[in-house]
Amino acid sequence: MRQSWTDDRLDDLNSKVDRLDDYMRAEFTAVRSEMREGFAAVDRRFDGIDRRFVQIDRRFEQVDGRFERSDERMAAGFARLDAEIKALHRLLLRASIGAASALVVAVIAAALAQL
Repeated sequence: MRQSWTDDRLDDLNSKVDRLDDYMRAEFTAVRSEMREGFAAVDRRFDGIDRRFVQIDRRFEQVDGRFERSDERMAAGFARLDAEIKALHRLLLRASIGAASALVVAVIAAALAQL
């Protein structure tokens, strides 16, 4: 058998809906508060990560500077080595020309001595 909706029953239902509304508002407020706290914690962690990346960037800049200085020293060393190799090449060329000239003179002298 169906019950009819009396004023008392409607008032009771209305009261339950009001309590549910109050409960839901309180829960949503609590959830929002927890979310704000959670997001604030995540923001703090990201701030810390950002600071670490700044430190890492500084260290990479230092390493880059060291590599650039090493490259400059190596380039200067290779330039000196190249100059020394060219000087040695010129010396060997002169020595070869001198030895060839001496050999030609000796052959000519030997030929003249037999005449």
